[in-house]
Amino acid sequence: GFGNGDYLINSAKENPNFLYIGSEVYINGIAKVLKYISKNNLNNIRLCGINFLYLLKSLKTKSIDEIYVINPDPWPKKRHSKRRLLNYNNLFSMNKLLKKEGKIFISTDSKNYFDEIKLAINKKNHFDKVIFARMNDSDSMYGISNYQRKAISKNKDIYKIEIFRN
Repeated sequence: GFGNGDYLINSAKENPNFLYIGSEVYINGIAKVLKYISKNNLNNIRLCGINFLYLLKSLKTKSIDEIYVINPDPWPKKRHSKRRLLNYNNLFSMNKLLKKEGKIFISTDSKNYFDEIKLAINKKNHFDKVIFARMNDSDSMYGISNYQRKAISKNKDIYKIEIFRN
């Protein structure tokens, strides 16, 4: 989900020639972004109120330039870890949506989740190029979300994964 929509709205404002699709199941997040779209006459954002996994299945293969998954819920309790969005199957589905030279950007402040995503990606050799790194304050995506800023204020590391399609 896009949470409160700050990154989605800012990206759409900065890049008026790009089309953005935001997926969120919580009505408050959708309402906030809809209000902003209406008030500021933004016409390059489309919102989807269904689960992101259903949205993935509805999109055409090789139709997306970039996918951003910024600090998804890490579901830190072991009994909840099966709810994590980023597993091999979902990452592979996202990768299939990318156009040539497309990119998936993922960030998390959970070292455990970062390691799990790494294992999923390395499970099979189905991704053209992948970068795993710890972010720092010179990274343009560092501190981009409320969750990242909370983690930074607690001196937690922010990790990123970038998947590129050739």
